[in-house]
Amino acid sequence: MTDRKPKFEGVLSEPMSLGGGPRQLIERFIALKERYGVSDSSDASTMKILMCLAHECVPGFRFEKNRSSGLDYKDIIIFVELTKADEQRKSVSNAAQFLENKHPEWGLKAESIRQRFMDMKHWKKTGRGQKRFAKMVKLLNLLPAK
Repeated sequence: MTDRKPKFEGVLSEPMSLGGGPRQLIERFIALKERYGVSDSSDASTMKILMCLAHECVPGFRFEKNRSSGLDYKDIIIFVELTKADEQRKSVSNAAQFLENKHPEWGLKAESIRQRFMDMKHWKKTGRGQKRFAKMVKLLNLLPAK
């Protein structure tokens, strides 16, 4: 896997000044929340930001590019967000539409997002998907319990 530098914009691309005070930290944290589609400040949301940052910046947190042998960070976000909607008896299709609008850089349509989620739900039932499902469970276990 080749190393890549993440492309940050706005305040995330500028160094902080020594005399900037805590305001600049808050501005950057808000920018990170916007970048990764986080709307609250819960422990799970903070963990999501950390996982996304680690994925972008630390090679050891990246997944293999081959979809048949691994996951990528989009799958984690899709699985968490659509599972949340499903468990709250909300529309999975609406949650997929929300992710399409929130993450246009993914280049995925809502129907593709919903289908990826449905595929992930069935991984544990197939021999081929059990390894991927096991990876997903290990990653999700890193998230703090509510």
